[in-house]
Amino acid sequence: MTAKHTGKKSKKFTAYTDGKPTFKTPNVSGVYFIFNKDGKLKYIGYSASCLYKALYRHFQSWRDKTQERFTYPRDYKVRVILTTPTRAQDLEKYLIIKMAPPDGLIKYKRYSPEKEKQMIKIIENLEEGKDVDNEIIPF
Repeated sequence: MTAKHTGKKSKKFTAYTDGKPTFKTPNVSGVYFIFNKDGKLKYIGYSASCLYKALYRHFQSWRDKTQERFTYPRDYKVRVILTTPTRAQDLEKYLIIKMAPPDGLIKYKRYSPEKEKQMIKIIENLEEGKDVDNEIIPF
């Protein structure tokens, strides 16, 4: 079962409720945001295939000390945007550059002006509450 790629952002929600993950939609692509208890943006990431796994790895402890990972308390808030794999990657790049989350790695030094114009239009539509693809997120 897969969800539709909507391009519409969800409301903020707690990552876990009663010890269980809140976002349970498998096999979708999109962008995710992690906010601290004060509502400040800490991290932006994306997944091209399994948003659930990408998002929830930030709320698990890791024993492998050779890789740098950002992990957060389970009561932090998250927000997701479901979209196509290509759009998710482009949107993540744009949002990291625009919003500069403190835990985001400086991955993107150069950015295409054409892609930036496309992403600005998507963000403007999202901020106005418009669905980018005229569909609704399934939660």
